[in-house]
Amino acid sequence: MNLTPSQIWFAIGLGLLLLELLVPLPTFLIAGAMGLSALVVALVALVIPFTAIHVVLWMALSGVFTFFIRRFVPRDSKKLAEAVNGVTLTEIPVGEYGRVQYE
Repeated sequence: MNLTPSQIWFAIGLGLLLLELLVPLPTFLIAGAMGLSALVVALVALVIPFTAIHVVLWMALSGVFTFFIRRFVPRDSKKLAEAVNGVTLTEIPVGEYGRVQYE
C-alpha cells in the first residue's frame, strides 16, 4: 500500500489533533498547532510534490500557529500555577512516612 505525501501529512495531522484532544493539558495546544499545520501541508502537498518544502513549510506553520494559539492558554489556571509549599503536621524521620498539609 503506497501512500502519497498528502495522505501521510493528513494522517500526521489527524494523529496530532487526536493527541491534543486526548491529552489537553500537558501539550498546551502545541500538538494542536502542529496538527493544524500538518493538515495545511497535506493540502499543499497535493500541488507541490517536493518533500523538503513540505517539512520546511510544516515547521514554519507550526511556529506561527503555536505563537497565535498560545494566546488561548489561560494564565490564571490552577493547573498551571506554580507549586506551593506544604506544612508538615508531624516530624518525618528520614525514609519514613508522615503527615503533610498541602493547600
